[in-house]
Amino acid sequence: MILIFKNRYDAGEKLWNRISELINDDTHILAVPEGGIQIAEYTCKKLNKPLDIILCKKLRYPFSEISFMGAVAEEDLFVINEEATAYLGISEEYINTELKTQLESMKKDKETYERTEQLDILDRNVVVIADGITTGLTMLTIIKYLQLHKAKSILIACSVALRDAVYMLENNGVNVIALHMPEKIDKIDSYYEKNEPLSEAYLASVLNNYKSESGKSSSLMYRH
Repeated sequence: MILIFKNRYDAGEKLWNRISELINDDTHILAVPEGGIQIAEYTCKKLNKPLDIILCKKLRYPFSEISFMGAVAEEDLFVINEEATAYLGISEEYINTELKTQLESMKKDKETYERTEQLDILDRNVVVIADGITTGLTMLTIIKYLQLHKAKSILIACSVALRDAVYMLENNGVNVIALHMPEKIDKIDSYYEKNEPLSEAYLASVLNNYKSESGKSSSLMYRH
């Protein structure tokens, strides 16, 4: 059993110690729900900065609920592992159906997080905070979205990230800070001693405490 952090808030405190000197007044803090919200809470508390969320949906293989062929963001931006889908014979029809399913799910997420406006990230320094990165496809999709909307700089910050995924993301023009970079990850949850599901009430309270400049918590992203 692997345990590195007491919980995601503890991870957030440790992550803050690594990224604090890299954040300035122009930095926009984005969290990847759900776990990323609790980790980002500590940074927003220390800086008294607003917190926005970035939405990104994983695209499932037809034979598995826990392995993924890519991810999709808003504006129908998506990233697919084309080599894997070709090797496994995944049809274009299935990919299009899964894209539609996850985009519909994203609409529900927007309602849950009361996201009504697109994030204003033009020429902004952006920090994306997550609780873990495995394949890196979801985060790569987020990066592509941020680059499309011309973020000035992008820093990915997370508690646990697969080492190969970190290298892949860095090769896409961003900086990555991960507190722990194992060569293999079975489950992100195994790195947290306390891993209770985060209630909607808790998530709402965090987002309300650190509202975005527009007055409401915002979300963004999906693609691979």
